[in-house]
Amino acid sequence: ATGVRSMVFNPDGRTLFCGLHESLK
Repeated sequence: ATGVRSMVFNPDGRTLFCGLHESLK
């Protein structure tokens, strides 16, 4: 859920990718 939260907090391509990567981890 942290990844999604970060995505919403920083709607950025890089942030989105980071969140997705963390979610996959």
